[in-house]
Amino acid sequence: MSGKKFLGTYPHDPFAATDTSVKALIGVYGVYDMHAMWTSLQVQDGRNSDNKVEKFVGAPPMANRQTYFEASPISYATYANNGIGVLLVTGTEDDLVDPKEQTGAFQLALKQAGFFVRPCIVAGAPHYWMNDPIEEPGSLSGFLAPRLVRFLAEKL
Repeated sequence: MSGKKFLGTYPHDPFAATDTSVKALIGVYGVYDMHAMWTSLQVQDGRNSDNKVEKFVGAPPMANRQTYFEASPISYATYANNGIGVLLVTGTEDDLVDPKEQTGAFQLALKQAGFFVRPCIVAGAPHYWMNDPIEEPGSLSGFLAPRLVRFLAEKL
């Protein structure tokens, strides 16, 4: 979770010395464990040939478990990475990404590794709601916006 390995890669770039360390992570209805999501889609879809996670990763987990590990944010919930703040946003009515299986497990792993982590549960929110107009009364984005601004003000 750090850009230090790229420091000095472009020494003539005027921003080469700029700190690129990650300071905050905002996860919104996210997939944090790719293998768990692959398994969930197998159950949801019932089709081995159309698993979107498998298409994204490029192979089923039985062919390359390491790729699933490396593609999963939960794999990076370690003491070495716990210097960032994390806001995890999930809806109670998400029918694609299971909030307990993904967000709940990730939140627990982050806390175990000593991260500053805050949940934001959006009541009634399905998957794909971030494009709701903020100004619209009762919009889900309008509910999140002040909480997100407050979190970023504290962590950046």
